[in-house]
Amino acid sequence: MQLNLPRPRSLAWAILLQVIPPPSDDIIKCLKTHRNFYNDLKSKLSMDPRAVVGDDPLSQNDESAWKQHFCDNELQALILQDVVRTFPDEPYFRDSKVQNLMVSVLFFWARSHTVGYRQGMHEVLAPLLLELYIDRKHAPTALCNTLKCFLDEAYLEHDS
Repeated sequence: MQLNLPRPRSLAWAILLQVIPPPSDDIIKCLKTHRNFYNDLKSKLSMDPRAVVGDDPLSQNDESAWKQHFCDNELQALILQDVVRTFPDEPYFRDSKVQNLMVSVLFFWARSHTVGYRQGMHEVLAPLLLELYIDRKHAPTALCNTLKCFLDEAYLEHDS
């Protein structure tokens, strides 16, 4: 008899990378906290410069929302240059939605860490993202609550 068990390698990686606690702790609570943090970070860093009253688009002031907007666009373009080269023989990484997701994850990571973005970071993200995707795609329909929460497709970007 063969059991049809999920192979959540991505869950093991999340535990080993200390993104979530070992199984004895409350994984669902930790996942929700992590995902909320990502949502908050995304909201904070995705500000529309047109919403800032009195800010000049030509301003070179470091506090200018427009200057940050243009710097962000340059950073995203730099990240995209690397992302489009990710595993060229793997069809999953040719999908524009996947490429946009990778740019988002790497952009928000770079903006929230002092080291910023460095060439090759897409090669670290790619295997993690692929495992998260595969685990979600091949998950059996009957899962315990913890695995349902962990393998929720709506949070592929957050969990990457």
